[in-house]
Amino acid sequence: MTTRAALLETKAVLRLADRTWARWSCPSTAECCQLATTRRPPWLWPSEWAVLEEHLAHEGRALPPPRADGGCPFLDESGKRCTVYEARPFGSRTFFCHRVR
Repeated sequence: MTTRAALLETKAVLRLADRTWARWSCPSTAECCQLATTRRPPWLWPSEWAVLEEHLAHEGRALPPPRADGGCPFLDESGKRCTVYEARPFGSRTFFCHRVR
């Protein structure tokens, strides 16, 4: 499989995950993104990294450095909003949250 094909298939899987979870709402607390606290960082397949890299390149941004608070490096400065929400990996899209409605 080519890199481009893997990228397209990964994006299709991510869209399917979004559709599957669409009936539940996220409280947007970013608790799930506090990786040092949850001890459940998402493990990314190479094609998921490629989706993130493509997203960052499109926005003219570089891969962010680790956060001092142990949160996901893709959180904004406040630690409350995902800066790559559209390109977030599967594990971030499907993280079980006790606050889900």
